Amino acid sequence: MPDKQEIHLMKYLTLSLLSLLLYCQASHAQVAKRLTGSWTRLDDRKNVIEIFIQRPNGVFVSNGFDQRGNFIYLEKGKWSVQQDSITFAFDYEASCSKNGDWKVAPPNKLQPVKFPFTLQADSLLIIQRNVYHRGLGR
Repeated sequence: MPDKQEIHLMKYLTLSLLSLLLYCQASHAQVAKRLTGSWTRLDDRKNVIEIFIQRPNGVFVSNGFDQRGNFIYLEKGKWSVQQDSITFAFDYEASCSKNGDWKVAPPNKLQPVKFPFTLQADSLLIIQRNVYHRGLGR
């Protein structure tokens, strides 16, 4: 049977670990909250080539455009953050061919993807090598 000093030490360690766990959860929630909103990706000529919106409930929608501004793809699903990685799990994906026909990916072909990311000053998001700016403006 542990003595009083060992019991005190176990309580202290348990409280310390619990505090650390709560801090990690709060910091994870804070990063996820900072990622919520609309993001725009531009090409080298400052044309909008992607707009995606991340909602606080974990849902995202991404719209892609060609250099002439034509709508070329739509992705929809759920997003989540774990440490310095973001995961996108797709519910729906459709793309437009050059002749204007839309092709919808079969649900069994939609696999989650996980990418490293960094968030700089809440206005610049880098996912893998893609750079996104906060909002819909340039």
